[in-house]
Amino acid sequence: MNKKQLTVILLSAALLASCTNPGEKSSIAPDSTPGSSLIPTPSSSKPVSTYQIVDRTGDGVSITLSKTEAAKGETITVTVAVAEGFILDGLLVNGEACTKVNETTYTFLMPDTSAVITSKLTVTGEAVVTGDLAARLEKQSDGTFKGTLTANVNAKIAVKVGSVTYGYGAVNFDRSFGDIGDASASGFRVSGNAIYEITFDVSLGQSPIVVKRIGFVHAPKSADDLASAFNGDYSGRNVNDGGAYNINNLKKATYRNTRTAIQYEWNRYARVVSYATAKNILTDETDFVYKKLSGTHYKVVDTYVESGRDNSGVYWDDTMREDTTAYSADYAVVENVENKNYQIDAFNAKRDIITPSHNMHSVDRDMHYGYRTGFAVEDDVKAVSRVFNGVENEDGTYTTTVASWKNFQDSNATRTRSSYQISVTFNADSTIKSGSYIEYFFNESNWKFNDNDVDNGGSAIGNKSGTLITKAEFSYEYGDSYSAAPSFDETPYFISSITSAEVTSKGLEANHIQQNEIVDDWRDPQRDSIENDSYGYSSIVNISYAPATALNRWQYGVSASSDERVVGPRVNGSYGWQALRIGTSTLTIDGHTPGTPSVQVEVSVENGIQPKNYYFMDALGHENDFVDATHVQVRAGSTAAVRLVIQPVDANYNPTITTSNPNLKVTLDEDYDTSKSAYYTGKILHIDATAMNNTAKEEVTLFISDDFDPSYRVGGSSFVLDELKVVVNPKPASGLWPTSLAGTTWSSSRALTEEADSLYEDATIAFTDEDITISQATYKKAILNVTSGKEKISDYEMGYVYDPLACTLSFKGTLRSGWFAANIATRVDATAGTFGFAFTYEVMGGWDEDLAQHDVIGMVCSPEDEETYGYETGYVTFTKNA
Repeated sequence: MNKKQLTVILLSAALLASCTNPGEKSSIAPDSTPGSSLIPTPSSSKPVSTYQIVDRTGDGVSITLSKTEAAKGETITVTVAVAEGFILDGLLVNGEACTKVNETTYTFLMPDTSAVITSKLTVTGEAVVTGDLAARLEKQSDGTFKGTLTANVNAKIAVKVGSVTYGYGAVNFDRSFGDIGDASASGFRVSGNAIYEITFDVSLGQSPIVVKRIGFVHAPKSADDLASAFNGDYSGRNVNDGGAYNINNLKKATYRNTRTAIQYEWNRYARVVSYATAKNILTDETDFVYKKLSGTHYKVVDTYVESGRDNSGVYWDDTMREDTTAYSADYAVVENVENKNYQIDAFNAKRDIITPSHNMHSVDRDMHYGYRTGFAVEDDVKAVSRVFNGVENEDGTYTTTVASWKNFQDSNATRTRSSYQISVTFNADSTIKSGSYIEYFFNESNWKFNDNDVDNGGSAIGNKSGTLITKAEFSYEYGDSYSAAPSFDETPYFISSITSAEVTSKGLEANHIQQNEIVDDWRDPQRDSIENDSYGYSSIVNISYAPATALNRWQYGVSASSDERVVGPRVNGSYGWQALRIGTSTLTIDGHTPGTPSVQVEVSVENGIQPKNYYFMDALGHENDFVDATHVQVRAGSTAAVRLVIQPVDANYNPTITTSNPNLKVTLDEDYDTSKSAYYTGKILHIDATAMNNTAKEEVTLFISDDFDPSYRVGGSSFVLDELKVVVNPKPASGLWPTSLAGTTWSSSRALTEEADSLYEDATIAFTDEDITISQATYKKAILNVTSGKEKISDYEMGYVYDPLACTLSFKGTLRSGWFAANIATRVDATAGTFGFAFTYEVMGGWDEDLAQHDVIGMVCSPEDEETYGYETGYVTFTKNA
């Protein structure tokens, strides 16, 4: 190497050394001047930047590092030891694979940032955790499987027992505790910075997996960490408020909030009673929440209304927004809950008892604007700052503090600041222990606006004080419940007798109601009033009761009807009772719980809303071309069924139906058809064409007489509707259609049209006796081959359904790779012994992923096109080969 070459190399090295990569520590000495010398000397050389190497490998593997911090480009050696039963599939640094030297040694080059080492493991055993992390679940003496898992970062896992893998749907959220998500059949997410105990218990039925967070890896140090820590209440469901809290052994909770002026204390007694007081710190008025499980009854008295308003009427506590009224409740404790409004099982009753109003979810919602919500600089938010600090205390607890602020500017250029101070302490098992939350408000009168402030400011900025908005404090204690519950007289809060009852309808005398009227609906105690429930219906059941102070009136309504054909379960909805037809029925009115006071009332149902129209809807799995709104098809000599739907949906349904041909018989089911969603009211109309022997297509008119709306009346005293037609297709001629299509092959005809680019295709369809499964249904298999035309298809498999008596043939298409959908239509000509066949498929095409339709045989057109142009336009005719 000559001198010139050496000089260039040294110069290049010096220039590189003077640069600092983004995220690197500065490599310029404190007393040096950048650029003062091109060739470094011992006195001016820069220290080399080093970065930490962080071990984030999972359970089942331990590593030894040649260095715990290193400079970019250094070779790091990692020695691994894998626990028995685990298999190390790979070691990664920042997501990139390390170099495997041998079974126990890996190396990697240090990047120009911190290096986080993770592992990819599998594990063997009867029950294991698989996915991003691996763990073995050991069999316990009670037959369950149990193990622990450390998740440094979010991980997707599944539980495999034997050959069966269980995902999200198998997680028992009623018993789990932790931030769990990502609904998937193949797995579920557990959030990072957590240690989990995972149990597989086959006795839990469809949800055998219990996941419980039992500790942190480190104190929460970010918004995600803290939110995940609070999300330990993710899965449980409080009976009344929709909150969640699956923490064992909670015995005491206290909460104080200056904004809502509440001083709250909750205690658990002997695991079957809890009692809370909520005192207004301004007025000393006190509300309470009392819960007690006793045998087959679970009773709640709750006068503490948490509807989300502070002392100024401003919406605030959105954790309990549906708690709008004081109430009491007497739930029946049953093993299998059929009506969650009035029944509960013992497990959920016990869990509700140990759920305070101000749980983890509630306090997180208090403070979420101070650490995780609204910190994007956009719209009126001009600048933000958040500083997190998480430490492990000497007693094993963890404390996280947050100092944050947001600067705002509204449309009038008014400048304001919100300043927050948060402190939360968690126990070693990751349950919440205590915390506080403070929020101050500043405007231009008490603060000189500055988007570049580095200090949170607390309650004062620039020697000026902000306005205190909220100061909240909370604490939780765990352990055995208190032994003796305080005395509580529950009798003033529950109805002890019904003094009178009647069912009233507007414009009618007492206990007379209109047909189709909603008599009563089931209600949510904290939200739904008797006058208007959550579905928008008003109860027409009225009772007088004692004592007048009772708070469980919401619970009383119709629990039984002596004739459910007159007053029965609602046709268009899941809950409540409806007047279904003219007649009388005796209604039982009680609290929907055994032992509650009851009374019986006889009601008469009278004419209600008059009908305006009837129309057909498909039924019993027939194809769409079997029926439209005014026509239904049937083959002579066979039967069919169709829905006969009324408009409006709540009109009287009492039609008399006759036909223009007495050989066609029709009968209407007495009961309403509830097999579809609630947008219609209909019954099943049975059509019997076994006595029909027409040799050509015949239309038979249905005449429906009913007490129609006068505005729709057409002559006479009864409205006669003659628009509904039954299309009776003739029987096939003898010998044209075989009793089975299996073993036959049919070929297309080319004589239908002159459009060579449309319907000129040569094709065959071969029918077999083999089975084919399509969309989890089994059919006989047909094979389509198209040999000429725009699209050529070989050996395309379809399912088919053939009824030789009714002479009907339909196809079910499979999907080939790359196809979005396959559409097949068929028309049978019984008199000619042929069938029309049309087939298209759709693919995703174009930059915007629009669907492109490809015609293969004919054109699958809409019913409107068929009526306009004739159905032959869309079909290619197939005839059976000799």
